[in-house]
Amino acid sequence: MKGNYSVVAILIGVFGFSLKSIFIKLAYFDGITSISLMFFRMIFSIPFFFVAFLLFKDNLIKTSIQIKLKIFLCGFLYYISSYSDITGLVYTSVNIERIILFTIPIFVLFISVIFMKNKFSKKVYILSFFSWIGVSIAFVSNQVLIDKNVHYIGPLLIALSAITYATYLIISGEVMKKIGFIIFNSQVMIVACLLSLIPMIFEVSGTINNLPSINNFKYPFLLAIVSTVIPSFFMMYGVKHSGAATTAIINNIGPFITMICGYFFLKESIGLFDVIGMCIVIFCVISINKIK
Repeated sequence: MKGNYSVVAILIGVFGFSLKSIFIKLAYFDGITSISLMFFRMIFSIPFFFVAFLLFKDNLIKTSIQIKLKIFLCGFLYYISSYSDITGLVYTSVNIERIILFTIPIFVLFISVIFMKNKFSKKVYILSFFSWIGVSIAFVSNQVLIDKNVHYIGPLLIALSAITYATYLIISGEVMKKIGFIIFNSQVMIVACLLSLIPMIFEVSGTINNLPSINNFKYPFLLAIVSTVIPSFFMMYGVKHSGAATTAIINNIGPFITMICGYFFLKESIGLFDVIGMCIVIFCVISINKIK
């Protein structure tokens, strides 16, 4: 029975994560800046992680300075990844964003090769190359971006988001084994929240009018709850009871959910090359996971 519940939990988590870019775009339509959006996303979500920390604080163990520094580094990487993603969506479509972020496992692979001296078969490198062919196909078909002079900025920022998140995943794995997921996740989110406060102070220092109105809080709130808090706990439950392999398989539907929602809620077009590029990327990532 737990297996059935865990699959449902994973589906809810994937759906929530897939809506993230939709909420970000809708918030931009309301005139919210990327700095404000990042800040209020963290402010709305942090109480839930703080409560989780309090509930599991009995499991808190004494940690070394090295572990504390890694927790701070993970919080910093999470902040940079989230802010790059949010800002990148100013300049590109949700389809491109989701396709690039889907290649995070490939970034994890290459970072582990460069810095951890891990070795993989030639098939992995060939599939990695073709995954970026898929990204390129989708990108070329998405020349309906905001400004031809800045159309590379969005994908580059999303790529930065993917790289920093991949680095976060590599570092976090070791720390989570020592202190537990909930304690780790709560502390990382607290660090990221504090970091998001810094640019927000500068944004509102000139005029209080830079703050969004109460009516514009709905999408930052939905981003925090539906696409941050709920997915993180549901995915954790799914991984625990169904395993990482099942979670990875179900996660493959994420880009299609984003593409469909982008079509209906944002009126973004879906072209043949969008679908072809996405299918190539998904096929390559699935194949790499099987080989590893």
